[in-house]
Amino acid sequence: MLDNNQLEAVNFYKGPCITLAGPGSGKTTVLVNRIKTLIESHNVAPESILVITFTKDAALEMKSRFVASTVNDRAGLVSFGTFHSVFYNILRRESRIDSNSILQGQSLISFIKEAIISMEIKLDEQLIEGLYKEFSFVNNTLTPIDLYEPAGFDKDEFRRIYRAYQDMKREFKKIDFDDMLYLTFNLFRDNSMILKKWQDRFEFFLIDEMQDMNDIQFDIIKMMARSNNIFAVGDDDQSIYGFRGANPLIMKKFPDVYNGCTKIILSKNYRSCAGLVRASSNLINHNEMRFNKNFIANSTCDGIIRTIGFCDSNMEAEWISKEIISILNTYNNTSIGILYRNKNQNSNIINALSNKGIPFYVKDKVSNIYNHFIFKDIMSFIKISLGCSARGDFLRIYNKPNRYINRMALDKENVTFEDLISYYNDKPYMIKRIREMKQDIERIRILRPASSILYIRKKIGYDSYIEETARTKKQYDSYMKVLDSILSLSKEFNSIKSFLDECNIRTTFQNNDNNESGSRVYLYTFHASKGLEFDNVFILDANENITPSKKAESINDLEEERRMFYVAITRAKTNLTLCYINSRNNEKLYPSRFIEEMEV
Repeated sequence: MLDNNQLEAVNFYKGPCITLAGPGSGKTTVLVNRIKTLIESHNVAPESILVITFTKDAALEMKSRFVASTVNDRAGLVSFGTFHSVFYNILRRESRIDSNSILQGQSLISFIKEAIISMEIKLDEQLIEGLYKEFSFVNNTLTPIDLYEPAGFDKDEFRRIYRAYQDMKREFKKIDFDDMLYLTFNLFRDNSMILKKWQDRFEFFLIDEMQDMNDIQFDIIKMMARSNNIFAVGDDDQSIYGFRGANPLIMKKFPDVYNGCTKIILSKNYRSCAGLVRASSNLINHNEMRFNKNFIANSTCDGIIRTIGFCDSNMEAEWISKEIISILNTYNNTSIGILYRNKNQNSNIINALSNKGIPFYVKDKVSNIYNHFIFKDIMSFIKISLGCSARGDFLRIYNKPNRYINRMALDKENVTFEDLISYYNDKPYMIKRIREMKQDIERIRILRPASSILYIRKKIGYDSYIEETARTKKQYDSYMKVLDSILSLSKEFNSIKSFLDECNIRTTFQNNDNNESGSRVYLYTFHASKGLEFDNVFILDANENITPSKKAESINDLEEERRMFYVAITRAKTNLTLCYINSRNNEKLYPSRFIEEMEV
């Protein structure tokens, strides 16, 4: 049964329309029923309808639900796709681009690496993903490269790598996903006959998640939609992809671009209890750059909202894991979401869930930290302290920090300090350095794990090595977070041997088999949780400088951070637990301002 606002959206026929759909308001149901109504009530040809979503999964789900809802034998002729799939289809038909032309996955990373090498620039592989994200922002916002100020990279190096990457793509006749946008835009702008062909192809456009649209996507749709029959559904309060060029102001200016545009608000939340809807509305009302909306809950139940502080993230994770056991033992059919602002916040809760044998699914790889070169370096220090003589371990750390030891001194499969001393038997100053190194590494073995990590960092000088190695402030901060995570992990253990044994197990541990089926506990970042819902939601580390991020300096940044928190808390159907910690690595922390803004 559809409510009055949903019926208004479903029965809307021609012209431009923007439908503001809050969390749990049934927007997918509305879109599916509107497609059905266009065909069955208005005799619209199915092949003239184009439905655009932002993810492949969303497109497949919507198509599946639509086909299941109708007996029309031509239902399969409706086109469903993402922006990239729609634009790729256009380029495939109108140019020489095919699937072999597209860079993705490892081939894309390899191209960027080659661009970096060609410029003779040293850049940690861990940062290549971030580099491409910034490339994507440049392309999606049509920002001239000479005017773009990268957030985490030296601007001259960034621009050189960007140009080298673009040159390599041209040389090998390759494109990436972002190229599909401007190539389609240029194709339509420069060839009126091709544009007319696609204008004639589609008459009705349905756009899901409009708040995630960027300017070039909107420009292309405006060119294609000669009929102005654009039915856009979205929620500007859930626009959280500014880092890749999404522009929530497109929704705000839509009524100005299309005079006489109809505006419909799906104001009823069918997902969350009344108390949760009130609290989330209190929060998002602090944003100024938004449509004014008043959401109400369909449920009369208030739900439960709790705010709990902990000394540190270990205690937070321990409490949450015990609470989850209680929930799972009490309720047979319930779902639990554990949400956090950044990927690197999940290690402690993953450890706690694993130790208690709680099955879980985590979208982001658990093994991130265990594959990092810093983690491998620290493990090599520890293994050598415990008697390991493998050449590979010595090669990892013999000049971290620089002791000016020649690589030729490590020419055996198994290396000992006596071998190194023998190699430098005519250089007393080198023998002194090697003996000091030996004493330091032997010292590691008798310390508790956390003290050992600090000894490696401070006394041996690994932190100094990292400071010299990092090329940017962002890179340095990233490295320090890895070291701090290792230190936090080490505090669970009483001996360096037990710490090493556990790390060896976790190195091969892959997301608890990463088995989503059968799990009732799910771990997601705020971004990845969008579109999901859970009976119970736990928010990790609801602290200032985490959420909102300490990098959120402008009003725009702060409003996007608030929208992210809004997305996270509106995943909850019945129970919401906001957790914050009082300290991390001896740094005092404070609860997030967002908690107070919710007035819980």
